[in-house]
Amino acid sequence: MRSHMHLRADVDRQGHGRFVVRLSGEADLANAHTIADTVQRLLDEPGLGRVEVNLSGVTFLDSAGVRVLLAARRKVVAAGADFLVTHPQDAVAKVLRVLNLETLLGLGTARPD
Repeated sequence: MRSHMHLRADVDRQGHGRFVVRLSGEADLANAHTIADTVQRLLDEPGLGRVEVNLSGVTFLDSAGVRVLLAARRKVVAAGADFLVTHPQDAVAKVLRVLNLETLLGLGTARPD
């Protein structure tokens, strides 16, 4: 049985409307709302230009986590900003790869500005 771990979201303001959301923990049904809540707050930022979701600290991603990432992407893009996911651990990258979401989520496209 897998023990439940909290999902933490830390936001780094990069300037010029760019934000990095660093997630750590498990993005599952119990706590995927953390991603949605964090992105919703960023949508209120004036001049939002890019949201990067750094998954380097995410140890588990289930379908609820994937659903919330896709919904967050849809909202950010609808607001006229870029959305990308970066640095997934191997297990998380495998989930995204199996679902064929690498391109849609911008994996591997992070670049310094």
